[in-house]
Amino acid sequence: MNFNEQNWTARYSQLGQEAEGVLEGAHPLGAVERYGWHKPSHIHMKNMPAVLRNQPDYYSDSGHLIEVMGLGRDGILKGMKTLKWESYKTWKKICHLLGCHDLVTFIWNSYTEQYALLSYEQMKQLVSKGRRKGAEAFNDGNEYYPILWQWIEDMVDRLGVWHPDQ
Repeated sequence: MNFNEQNWTARYSQLGQEAEGVLEGAHPLGAVERYGWHKPSHIHMKNMPAVLRNQPDYYSDSGHLIEVMGLGRDGILKGMKTLKWESYKTWKKICHLLGCHDLVTFIWNSYTEQYALLSYEQMKQLVSKGRRKGAEAFNDGNEYYPILWQWIEDMVDRLGVWHPDQ
């Protein structure tokens, strides 16, 4: 069964682990420390305001807040859910208020073993393309903007390569 066909519980158990491991191993922005939530077990994320629920995943010693996402064989990033994008825009403002360098997105493609680091402005352009393509939904109704890996490849200057055994 494809990842997007799985129910939320099954998706949640795998969510982000591989991509976060690659960020921590490749450290394209220097050393990182976990910043956002990591599958809390004592609170229900659904009951939390969206901006708190969707905090960036990491902070780097280069001053960046980093959101981490992954995609696989189908070449479609499904991690930018419609509500998450609204929170992401707010986090960009918070980043500025805090004096952080920038809010960036680290995207790991497990199929090609490549990663991309995208600025907020690049992510904004990709979400706009995904919006024009039309929001799609997981089988539980959670909507996302489909972002094609090809669009990411066309946008970035270079892709990082990471092999899990490194």
